Amino acid sequence: MGHKPYIAVGQSARNRLFGWAPRISGDKQVPLSMLISQQGKISHGRVAVIMFSICTVVLGIILSFVPWLDYIIFRELRLWNGSISYSYWQKPGVNRLTKVYIFNVTNPQGFIENGEKPKLVEVGPFVYRENMEKVNIKFHDNDTVTYQHNKILRFVPELSVDKNLKLVVPNIPLLTVTSFSHHMAGFLFNMFVTGLDLTYRERAKPFVDVTAEQLVFG
Repeated sequence: MGHKPYIAVGQSARNRLFGWAPRISGDKQVPLSMLISQQGKISHGRVAVIMFSICTVVLGIILSFVPWLDYIIFRELRLWNGSISYSYWQKPGVNRLTKVYIFNVTNPQGFIENGEKPKLVEVGPFVYRENMEKVNIKFHDNDTVTYQHNKILRFVPELSVDKNLKLVVPNIPLLTVTSFSHHMAGFLFNMFVTGLDLTYRERAKPFVDVTAEQLVFG
């Protein structure tokens, strides 16, 4: 088998790839303009594929030499004013719900007068929506940052018990003071309790009447 059949097969494959018309055989002379129009015609689809391939190769070469991914990650995750991570860190988009339950003493007089065991009833929940935000943010030259944490609690009435409900709870400040009585001389402690009773008569009791709002926020 001579070399001519191989040449014919190669020309046929070339013509199918580029959409060229087959070469006219025979001794008949063909004008040059006709040859150019028949053999130099490439479809727009093949041109688009070739251009896309070239652009893909060029883009791959560029990305292989320039660490774009590392640059984007470092730029957006770095904690500095203007980055995506900074906005979420400075003011988180999550609203937390804080539920407060209070134990109400139902027999304060029986406890004081008769030494009964306190009877406690759980009341709640008192639900507060907690919004957190960092303020007074300052970046320093030694790669540190200082800030103040601002926390705001807002009452959520549709999820809560009435915040103005009267409750009887132990007088924590008084109990705290009396817990140190064994370190004080007897006469000093009596003077302190007498002065406290005269000055804060309503507050110098082992139990006090408060609302949930007063108890939560002091």
